[in-house]
Order: sequence, then structure tokens, then C-alpha cells
Amino acid sequence: MSSKSRVGSGWSGNALSIVIGHSLLLQALTFCFRPSLSYAALDAGLDVSWLGILSTAFALPGLALALPAGTWTDRFGERAVAIVGAASMVTATLLVLFLRDSVVSLLIATVLFGCGHLLSVVADQALLANRTEAHRRDSIFGTYAFSISLGQAVGGGLLAINAGDSATPDLPLQFALCTGLAFAGLILAIFITRSPRFVANQSSGKPESVRTLLSRPNVLRAIVASSLVVSSIEISLVYFPALGIERGFPAAIVSAMLVSRSIAAMLSRIGLSFQIRLLGRRRLMVGSVALSAIALAALALPLNAGWTIAICCIFGFVNGVSQPLTLSWLSEIAPPGRRGTIMSLRIGAVRISQSALPVAVGSLSAVAGAGGVLLATAGVMGVASWMSAAIGASPAPEPPPTADPEGDTA
Repeated sequence: MSSKSRVGSGWSGNALSIVIGHSLLLQALTFCFRPSLSYAALDAGLDVSWLGILSTAFALPGLALALPAGTWTDRFGERAVAIVGAASMVTATLLVLFLRDSVVSLLIATVLFGCGHLLSVVADQALLANRTEAHRRDSIFGTYAFSISLGQAVGGGLLAINAGDSATPDLPLQFALCTGLAFAGLILAIFITRSPRFVANQSSGKPESVRTLLSRPNVLRAIVASSLVVSSIEISLVYFPALGIERGFPAAIVSAMLVSRSIAAMLSRIGLSFQIRLLGRRRLMVGSVALSAIALAALALPLNAGWTIAICCIFGFVNGVSQPLTLSWLSEIAPPGRRGTIMSLRIGAVRISQSALPVAVGSLSAVAGAGGVLLATAGVMGVASWMSAAIGASPAPEPPPTADPEGDTA
């Protein structure tokens, strides 16, 4: 069997390692850059409501790119999309490195970073979905999710460097580190090898429309549930610095909150296959999302630093279980040749919730602060738990289609 005929059904050489490394760098960059942006905004004298604006600036422009990003990924390949995304994030980090005191610069950098982040995530997830055999999806996406948690732990840990007892980290150092991470991500993106193109619909030769894709059994439900799970992490990432300032926690404690959440998520993914065998995918999925909601609600309580970090660990562990399961679920029910589009629709749904949720709870944050935002997010996670109950009703995965002979190989 030639290497060309094998490509669509597995991984070869260092291809998987490059994607996992790219994902790790992306998350380390995100968990260092976005809290640093929050601190920079607060340090510039802006109030907590501006964090919602920054969150919307990160999410909303990327929302316009969500569907085109999936189409570009399916048409031009994951490598090209990943390179454009990495270049956008390099530009964002350079902008705040030199112009962090400008509110306009913060907003522009947030927009650029949001677009680059979306393109990078779509490229990584589409590549994993396209290359991974059905029986390995839970395992591969568990490894991918492990890299996400490790990267988040590294990024959160960077906030404590040279911070001391100050309530604000060393921002010039943080943005310099972010610039280095962004350039490293760009280098890895260049080495990504695209998966082959697939014949998306063998009977007609035409790819399914977005409406047809969303009408497939449980696709819409899976997209919404998955996006809400991710949004809970994104919201906590933006509002943990504000929560720390409200409670008088130094930057080192906020760093510990982020790192403990990430390490707990990482640990939860080590035994993911065993957890699935023990409890079943449906029970594990519904339970983990429900417990995530309870943990987020608990963070809204007026707790000391020790209890806050402990609950961050609980939130990270249970949320860490649910994220790879939602990705595997989506990959299973998505038709080959349109997985980039499905993953981009998922990211688009994430962006919608990231844009709408801060605005929806804006008045609440003015009264209840960052804790009120986390409490509202917990309610949204309860909806995600209900929607994820359909995971056991997903249809069996379709057999892989033939690869386009003009596609690239690994």
C-alpha cells in the first residue's frame, strides 16, 4: 500500500507531534497573553466592564471568520490556515509589546489575536479529525486535550515570573514572553503537513451545505454543547484576574488559580480511556459538565485564596474530562471532507457565546463583580449538561472516503 493511500487513515513520522506541540504553544501563549491584556487594561485605569469589551473584541471578529476558516481549511489545507493564524498572533503580541498603554492598541491586538487563535484552533482540530481513525478518536483527542492543559499550565505559570507580591505581573516581561511564544508557534505551523483532500459527497461530487450539515442527527446539539464547555474556560481566563483584584489576591495567587485548573485538567485526561470504559461516554459527559457548573458557581462565593485554588482544581478536573469528549463526539458525527467546516462552526458557536455572555451579564458584573459573571456562566454550563445527554444517540461513524489523488501526503 502506498503512503498516499494510507494518509487519510492515520499518522506518520512526526506529524502528530508537530500538531500537539503547536497546540501546546498556542495555549501557553493564550493563557499568558489574555490575562496580561486584562491586567494591562485594569492597570491603565479601565474598570471591570472593559474586560467584557475585550472579551467581545476577541470573540466577535473571529465569529465572522468562523465559517470561512472551515471552508479554507477544507479547500487549502490545515497548514496554510495555521500559518496565517500564527502570523496574526505574532502581530498582536508585537503591538502590545510596544504600545500596551494605548486602549486602541489593546483593542486592535485583541482582535488580531482572536482571529489568529480561531484560525489556529480550526487548523489543529480539523487535522486531528481528518487523520485519526474512528477507534482512536477518544485517545487522540485526549492527548490533544492533555497538550492544551499543559500549555495552559505553562502560560498561567508565566504570570508569576518576577511578579513578587504585586497585584499586577511584570507586563513588559509578559508581553516579551508572549512574543517569543508567538514566533515559536509560527515556526511549528510552517512544519505542519496538511491532510489529503477528500471527496466530500461521492454521490453528487458536491460538498454538503452548512444547512445540510447542521440537519444531521445531533450535529447542532454537539456544536452548542462543545462551545459552551470551551466558553466556560475562556470566561474564567478573562475574569480570574478581576476576581483576584476584587478579593485582594496578588498576581501569584491568580497565577496559581490558572495553573491549578490547568494541571487538574491535564491529570483528568491521563486516564480518560479508563473513565470512559468505567462510566460510559454519556454518563461521563453529562456528569462532568454538570459538576463544572457547580464548581464555577462555588467560585462566586466569598472564599479565601486556599479554597478558591482548591475549587479551581475541581473545575479544571471535571471540565478537563468533558472537553475532549465533545471534540471526539463532533469528529464522529462529522462527514469526512467537511470536518474543517464542522470544527469552524463549533469555534463560531464559541465566539457567539464569548461575545454574548459578557454583554448579557454586564449589568450583573457591575453589581456582583467577576463572581457574578462566573455564576451566570455556571448557569449556561447547566444547559450544556442537558444538551450533552444526546451523546449516546450519535450515529455510527461513516467509512472513510477515497482521498483525492491530488492531495498532499504526510
